[in-house]
Amino acid sequence: MAMEASESTETTGGTKLFENIFKYKGVNFICNEFADDPMKMENMKCRDDDVIVATFPKSGTTFTQEITWLVLHDADPKSRDGKNFDERMPEIGYSYPGNKYVPRDEMESPRIFKTHYPWRTLPREAKEKKCKIIYVSRNFQDVVVSGYFMVKDRYLVPMPAGKGANETAKSSTDPLVSTDSMRSYFNQMAYDQVIFGNYFDHNLEYWEQRDSGHVLFLFYEDLVEDLAGGVRCIAEFLGKQLSDDQVSAIVAETNFERMRTNPLTNWNFLTKNGLRDPNAAPIMRKGIGP
Repeated sequence: MAMEASESTETTGGTKLFENIFKYKGVNFICNEFADDPMKMENMKCRDDDVIVATFPKSGTTFTQEITWLVLHDADPKSRDGKNFDERMPEIGYSYPGNKYVPRDEMESPRIFKTHYPWRTLPREAKEKKCKIIYVSRNFQDVVVSGYFMVKDRYLVPMPAGKGANETAKSSTDPLVSTDSMRSYFNQMAYDQVIFGNYFDHNLEYWEQRDSGHVLFLFYEDLVEDLAGGVRCIAEFLGKQLSDDQVSAIVAETNFERMRTNPLTNWNFLTKNGLRDPNAAPIMRKGIGP
């Protein structure tokens, strides 16, 4: 999964594991030994029954992943087999140090992947084979607030300083470059200096695919308001028939309080693997709203 910056990319300084940021197709990506090369990932081999949960970061990704996992595994929590969500549903784009992954080509079908890649850089076969893609959109304000609290206490901050950043932002070699303040982080978002591109473009690219037959476009707020309805919608999209009891079981396993306290879903592995301040507030803070 290691990648190298090619001559066709622009690189800027970063810190620790996020050593470089480079642009591909107008989008910022991480460049280091733990990141996938988006140029190579466009050629990733896909299966007809692959499922991809796609979002702009902090839009309800883990929440939707767990719903999807349980829908495809008959609402059985034991199917997790003690593995956290990232180990069961690896990311197209990044592998977290310390997690144990099964090689992609050895994963059992149907494989579930997560990605923050915009539509333009998704694996070509995912589009050609019409793999099932579930996209979740979230209110911009909540994405900014949630993203800020996510990165400010991490030791891995994938945001470069640059043109347009708030004047109080530190240099691109500072570990807190984008988290001096909420305003600083917002400006990074506003000037497209975060990874995975512009929030609005990201959403729009998937929105334009919503009638393709293999892209389900959902809103995070709708899932939170009617979780049972969201579970049924995802199940129908994936061709799974669930009983009322199974829907209720999935709702019980994926409601916010359960997700926040479950070590297999609450990002606890970041702290366990030394990637986040152990004294920081939980990553799962409120679930909706700043």
